[in-house]
Amino acid sequence: MHHGLLVTLDVHMLVQAGACLDDALFEAVGAVNKIGKTTASKYYYWHIKTRRVPPPRRGVRTRDQLPPWLQGIVSEVNWL
Repeated sequence: MHHGLLVTLDVHMLVQAGACLDDALFEAVGAVNKIGKTTASKYYYWHIKTRRVPPPRRGVRTRDQLPPWLQGIVSEVNWL
């Protein structure tokens, strides 16, 4: 589940910056990690369900603070 942890961390960083937790987010994160939207979603919710990673808090980082590999998908994600 190495990809699962990476997907979960990427989703958390985007949600913390204000992204909506929706299909567009999972599609973009899946593309970055070279997996599908459904697989990205399953990995994320598996980590949340097993409480290995706590749910993200919104507003604790800005879009400028995202790592370089996530900067490229900022336009593909829906924002609050």
